[in-house]
Amino acid sequence: MGITYNHRHLGIFSRPLVTIEDDCFYYKNSRYTHSDIKNVRVVGGGGQPQRMGVKLVDGRLLLVNAVALERDGVKAKTGFLSGTNSFFEELREFFEGSST
Repeated sequence: MGITYNHRHLGIFSRPLVTIEDDCFYYKNSRYTHSDIKNVRVVGGGGQPQRMGVKLVDGRLLLVNAVALERDGVKAKTGFLSGTNSFFEELREFFEGSST
């Protein structure tokens, strides 16, 4: 069983964003491998929440906002100046490590 990251909307509703397995990940009911990642871009920080865009080879764009990110239903504390949290950094490491 993999790790599921959720995206919280309006502080009330939560929906699954991506599920990470050992050798693949699932996004919008599609299975992707590490070779399906075209590029990863992270913006923000310095008082703004960090955001990450993961471009996939099929044209989809996976968007992750550090402030709205949860892992298995648990919300992380986002740093005021850094704009990031441990869950966001885990995802960033997974995707950036995969795209090289």
